[in-house]
Amino acid sequence: MIQNYDTNGLVFALNYDRSKASDEEIYGKSVLNILRAQNFRCIPLVDNPRIRKNTNNLRDRAVYRDGGKVTHIARRRIYNDENEIVIIPSEKIAHIQEDADLFEALILLFSPRKDEDICDFIVSVGGTKEHPIALFTLREALQESTRNVIFTRMAKQGIVTGDKTLTEYSYLVYNELDKLSQTDDRKQVNSILEKIRLEMAKVDHDIDERNTRISEQFDSGTFADLQVKDIMQMVACGIDIKDDKKVIDLAKRILCNANDFTRLAVYSNGKLDSNRILTVSKQNTSPSVSAETTLTVRELIKKIDPKLKSKDVYAIIEPDKNIITSEGEMVYPGFLTMQELRSPRALLSYAATCAMIEYQMIKVIKAHGINSFTVKDRTKDVKEATLGEIITFVTSSNSIGNRMYDIFDMFSGKVGHNDLRSLIPVRNEIVHNSLITCFGREYAPA
Repeated sequence: MIQNYDTNGLVFALNYDRSKASDEEIYGKSVLNILRAQNFRCIPLVDNPRIRKNTNNLRDRAVYRDGGKVTHIARRRIYNDENEIVIIPSEKIAHIQEDADLFEALILLFSPRKDEDICDFIVSVGGTKEHPIALFTLREALQESTRNVIFTRMAKQGIVTGDKTLTEYSYLVYNELDKLSQTDDRKQVNSILEKIRLEMAKVDHDIDERNTRISEQFDSGTFADLQVKDIMQMVACGIDIKDDKKVIDLAKRILCNANDFTRLAVYSNGKLDSNRILTVSKQNTSPSVSAETTLTVRELIKKIDPKLKSKDVYAIIEPDKNIITSEGEMVYPGFLTMQELRSPRALLSYAATCAMIEYQMIKVIKAHGINSFTVKDRTKDVKEATLGEIITFVTSSNSIGNRMYDIFDMFSGKVGHNDLRSLIPVRNEIVHNSLITCFGREYAPA
């Protein structure tokens, strides 16, 4: 199915009429700013916001709320006789359903617009032309996983039918398909595409209904070493701040409003600044936590200023090309907000941390030769005591002084009595809410 090879979701920008731009030149530059920042080839333009309902993890199919229609698609220049930005009405873009064969999509991808000699290298996928789910472009066709399938199926068909030309083209397509993105002469490109379409049309359709989107960046292992990449959203969009102020302001508005983004990543002359973010309601950039994909969630939380309000907690995750996602190398930054820090996996990690603290406290107490203590006039084994009873015991004073720092010398100067006592309600809330969340129910985010 083509849905195993397409973008598996979309990022939108408001179209010119909806953007309230002062003129077409500023609008074009703003769209170009967005495309360059993400290194996108193209972007759908909508007449109203179209908001994604589910988290982008590069595996689950995108689901959108009812919203704006895709009226145009803006793409960057391909041919030497074009402007830097080309805006194409959506009705001129080829469309295909999600369960269509890869080669059906490839033939459309390499076909010119109807009654024109321009190939845009864009196919919209799923839903309708006005409400597509994804795009299939030359970038997706050039992915190693896609080219492997193209080569295998063309070569196999050529061998089975004895068609040497098809077998030869399987090799040429695999090795030289990327040259299409390096050639800007329209006649030369059209000549190459005609031959490719002719050979690809010989390949029998094969509809594979399996979801083959897999990724190695998920599941670091135990809850104790949960990493940022296990809970983050996979793609943070942004704009380049090294541009004219009118262009920056419009780019921010048409990107944020179209997708209901509240914050954007910051690029400076094409380079990501993971220490800054742009907030939709502010003119200037604000500080952001920068993190690597392999940083543990525990270490990330320690980097966050505890004075921040939850809505201001935001982290930009550096791209990691060592991670191979279902769409190839991880080239886009990820991001993480309080929403991800309250996800089921994160909550279970905190619960595991609380259990680890409780276990270690019992272990250290027993190592000091204390196997039991008095609770309400009766003796209780340390292993059977509740967390509250343990903390009451170690924070109480007796004739030999403060038990807490006597037993836990590593707490001295770092953890006070009140800090330790606050662990009880925190642990209870985390454990209870992690279980509630795992069963799919709402909980109080405070």
